[in-house]
Amino acid sequence: AAAAQNVDWSVKAVSEGGGLYRIEAEASVQAGWHIYDFGPYDVGITPTSLSFTLPEGVALEGGLEASKTPSRHYEKSFDTEVGYWDGDVLFTQKVRSAAEGAQVGVKAEWMACDSQYCSFPTDEEFTVTLGEPSAASKADAVTQPEPPTKGGSVWAMIIEAILWGFAALLTPCVFP
Repeated sequence: AAAAQNVDWSVKAVSEGGGLYRIEAEASVQAGWHIYDFGPYDVGITPTSLSFTLPEGVALEGGLEASKTPSRHYEKSFDTEVGYWDGDVLFTQKVRSAAEGAQVGVKAEWMACDSQYCSFPTDEEFTVTLGEPSAASKADAVTQPEPPTKGGSVWAMIIEAILWGFAALLTPCVFP
């Protein structure tokens, strides 16, 4: 599972037989937070979306479905009605593949908010393997998130900018 911005994701592929597979992406949203529904929104809200990178011989079957209906409410800060999910929500997409072992890329994008703040829009990428993996590689077939990149916080950047600003005042070219 991958965790970012108050949402834990897990992705797996389940065989339904006859070359049909169900890709399941589960979002576990931490208490007090929510993610927006599929939208679309044109007011600064990033709706939840899942996109799939399909290898040759793999095709989508039907559309993306959510395990529960999103809650709806009027969002004063955006002056619009929005839909959102909280708690656990399972997204499913069926795919058809002629051969086992195909690897499908899954990219989840979302924005998490609580009653006061919204996080920056975030995305996570996963790879799932279609078919019945051997016992040794079963854990690898469930989810393979890309390692998160490390970066400084926004506050560290602001403080560093202020310090460089003070340093600039001490340079000889600033004085007449």
